[in-house]
Amino acid sequence: EKPADIVGPTLILPLLSDARFEAFTKNVPSADGSPASTGTIRVYWSLENTLHEINTIRMQAVIPKGVEWIGEHARTAGDMSYTPGTRVVAWTLNKLPASVHRIDGSFDLKLIQAPKDNVVVRDARLSAQDSVVSGTITQTIPVLTAP
Repeated sequence: EKPADIVGPTLILPLLSDARFEAFTKNVPSADGSPASTGTIRVYWSLENTLHEINTIRMQAVIPKGVEWIGEHARTAGDMSYTPGTRVVAWTLNKLPASVHRIDGSFDLKLIQAPKDNVVVRDARLSAQDSVVSGTITQTIPVLTAP
């Protein structure tokens, strides 16, 4: 569930097989708990699945120039990586059983310069395979903006 102090947008997109890919951002407080002054943003991704097992799961996004990858914050399953040359962050899992209804992952970014359109992540995409109907699940969230 989305924390109560989230100030960024939340996008929930219905997908084939009753799966949902959700993404939102929030400011990360400094070590002493005061509001962030360094421009650190945490990006949260969630994948919900309530019908069939899904396989070959990949969530990825492009980090625009002016935004710097700090690192992975947390994830409940799979592997998260960042490729500096392409500026792509990816979260991959081999499968998500129908008995596991939700997985979550998050990563931190730093604003080096204010993005001209306030965008901190572009082209967030989900791709996966439904194991029962052999269908491909795809969804895109075009942009996530700073809170």
